[in-house]
Amino acid sequence: GVASGSVTFTKSDATPFNANWVDETGSNVSNGGNRISFQLGPGQTRKFKAVGDLPLTVGYAKVEANAAVLGTAMFAHLGGGAQILAEAGVPMAIPLGKQAIFVDTTSGFRTGVAIGNPNNASLDIQLELLDRNGQRIALTVRTLKPFEHVALFTDELFPGTTEVVGR
Repeated sequence: GVASGSVTFTKSDATPFNANWVDETGSNVSNGGNRISFQLGPGQTRKFKAVGDLPLTVGYAKVEANAAVLGTAMFAHLGGGAQILAEAGVPMAIPLGKQAIFVDTTSGFRTGVAIGNPNNASLDIQLELLDRNGQRIALTVRTLKPFEHVALFTDELFPGTTEVVGR
């Protein structure tokens, strides 16, 4: 069947991330708001792109649908002539009680993590930094207010920790 739903964009401070979004045909799908409605048949794909010269804005997208849908966010930093200077992809995340990401802070590498609270209540999040053997190096708790988002590097979450490969 057809999956119907919406994508809602929110800034880190929990306010709406309003922008003009176009689909793969160039049609405006948001009218300057923070919500895009969609319908997808089996196997179909949609592309939504923010248009305009927007300043760096940090936040998250929440997808709600009447059936299972998958999504990926792509971010690009463009230079003159729309040349891609840097690009990153972010896979969808399913709300789970426990999640893990690979961390590598050796040789000057920095690993970033982003967490969004899509709920209307505050959320306490316990973050642990583990070495390659699963031993805890550091622990911190962050509280996110309703609909807030935070994006930090692991050295900002766990200041003073040594170089590590782990999770």
